[in-house]
Amino acid sequence: MRKNIVVRAPVLTRSGYGEHGRFVLRALREREDLFEIFVFPTNWGQTGWIAENDEEREWIDHRIAAAVSHQQSGAQFDVSIQVTIPNEWERLATYNVGVTAGIETTKLAPIWLEKANMMDRVVTISEHSKKGFVDTIYDGKNGETGQPMTLKCEVPVGIMHYPVKTYDTLPKLGLDLEYDFNFL
Repeated sequence: MRKNIVVRAPVLTRSGYGEHGRFVLRALREREDLFEIFVFPTNWGQTGWIAENDEEREWIDHRIAAAVSHQQSGAQFDVSIQVTIPNEWERLATYNVGVTAGIETTKLAPIWLEKANMMDRVVTISEHSKKGFVDTIYDGKNGETGQPMTLKCEVPVGIMHYPVKTYDTLPKLGLDLEYDFNFL
């Protein structure tokens, strides 16, 4: 029996989170024998949207329509994979995975820890970002009871490095670079 998986991400945008969401969809799509895939597209800031009308876009559009039908029928999702910043995560399924680039700092905001703890697993893109989730701890007192309390990430945090897209053909840019390998 296939699992019903919903991916909530800005998959139609030209953004890092959009590309990351499409990366997740491509990986899941390779195992459609195991997963019935649904898509909840989200906006991402003021970024543009993908305009290609190719096979992948048609498939995504079909999975968006399927998600609407699935939700309107009252059916539930077994798994949600939410590719965005943590303060946007919510429980959408029986098992929930939050996927984020995280933040390149040493301490996370308390709301990110609260939202991470709503997930069953967090996946981020680097050891440094994972360290922020794992090492951030806040000690305080419960506002109602006065009892001491600790806020920290209570769920497993894994790493899935940022995807790198390869192209079969690229237009010549006319750059006269001194070296074969150049990093921007």
